[in-house]
Amino acid sequence: MLSSVNVTPNIIIDFRYIPILLIAIYGGFLPTIIAAIATGVFRVAYFGASETSIIGLITALIIGIGFSIICRYWFFKKVNDTYGHNKGDIVLKGLAEILIDTVRVFDVVSRNGGEEFSILLLDCPSSHAIEIAERLRKKVETHKFNISDKVNLNVTISIGVSTYQDTTNKIDNLLEDADKALYEAKRTGRNKVVLYKRDDHQIQLEKV
Repeated sequence: MLSSVNVTPNIIIDFRYIPILLIAIYGGFLPTIIAAIATGVFRVAYFGASETSIIGLITALIIGIGFSIICRYWFFKKVNDTYGHNKGDIVLKGLAEILIDTVRVFDVVSRNGGEEFSILLLDCPSSHAIEIAERLRKKVETHKFNISDKVNLNVTISIGVSTYQDTTNKIDNLLEDADKALYEAKRTGRNKVVLYKRDDHQIQLEKV
């Protein structure tokens, strides 16, 4: 087995999944899944298609998904573990209030789950959407979330932007394209706005 160390004749420490974990921490969901698939496919290619290697491929993919989910909720878990679940809810509520106060009254703010939100900006071109997103990012970055008399937390957000018809002519692709831009924002350092652009069938991610 590659990337492993024999501690005893019967015990092996496998370091193969450490890169997947690091990508999950710093890269986001999509890069982690790609890394997990690459790890599993390499195992199959190197050792040949066997029951063991196929199981290794599936295991790598499951681990990649698991790492992504764990890291995605790590911040709020840390808040919940340190200060209690009600304190994590205070941060989410405060974030939601900032979102609602920053966008226009007729825009739609929704929570997808966990700490992920979506904002539907009605009749809004890319240039204006980016302005709103950047204004929102700065507000969150400078805001102190008061979770107790003695504790204030600072958080940052990453934002992916997709607009109809500026970046896509298929309205059903808006959420998927925004997700891709969001993952790019996380992969390249977080706390930034990334605009998804599709130009002549070629995908481009424009960092703001």
